Amino acid sequence: MTNETKLYKNLKLIFVDSTKVLAELMQNARRAGAKHIRFMMSENSSNLIVEDDGVGIQNFQNLLHNSESGWDEETQLADNPFGLGFLSTLYAADEIIIESRGHQCKLIAEKVIAMEPAEVTTSDYIGHTRITLVNFKLSAEETLSAVTTYSKGFAIPVHWNDKIIDRPHAIDQLKESLALTIGIAEFNHRNPEYTQFYVQGLPIQNPLSPRTRCDNVVHLDASFTVRMPDRHALYDSEKQVDRITASIKEGWISKLHH
Repeated sequence: MTNETKLYKNLKLIFVDSTKVLAELMQNARRAGAKHIRFMMSENSSNLIVEDDGVGIQNFQNLLHNSESGWDEETQLADNPFGLGFLSTLYAADEIIIESRGHQCKLIAEKVIAMEPAEVTTSDYIGHTRITLVNFKLSAEETLSAVTTYSKGFAIPVHWNDKIIDRPHAIDQLKESLALTIGIAEFNHRNPEYTQFYVQGLPIQNPLSPRTRCDNVVHLDASFTVRMPDRHALYDSEKQVDRITASIKEGWISKLHH
């Protein structure tokens, strides 16, 4: 049995880091086939607007369906979506306005958390997807800092207002990418501890070392799972160390031979 009302109220103790909402919205845009995602927020505003040019939202109910992602089978196999990501928006803003394909849904956070229904209505917005977070908990400066960090290895271009954010570690930006048994890498230092790791284009803690120096880049493949809901580290990272170290070593040997 589950007390759903208390469950949703207690989730605020899990979704305490509002920067993670930004990563979830980026992932949703990528999974929706977007070629770009744009964050818009002015210095004097507390509202954050996020737009992407993906396929749009087919079923608004999936956004609030706990542990049910609604993604197609291919995406579920590749990304293993957890089905909790969008719920994090309820704990990062007072109101969330979702617009897609001529429809919209306005979510008053405290009412949705209390299990009150929200209505889908028509909208003048005929674009792909636009999400407005009203009274977002982060300032524009804090939001930009987090988006910049999440963009470094992300698969699709990310915009902040009218500027595009650098993605130096994205796979399509690597100068000398190398295929490993664990994913894709670029090596510039022989010590594997000096590595920034990514899963699904988002940064995670280095499972090999607490060092923050980053000379190498490794994008881990779909065989790796991150801890949820914050995605900050690998699940069972201690058990993956030997596998990762061996693969990086093999990659360096291949690189030197060529």
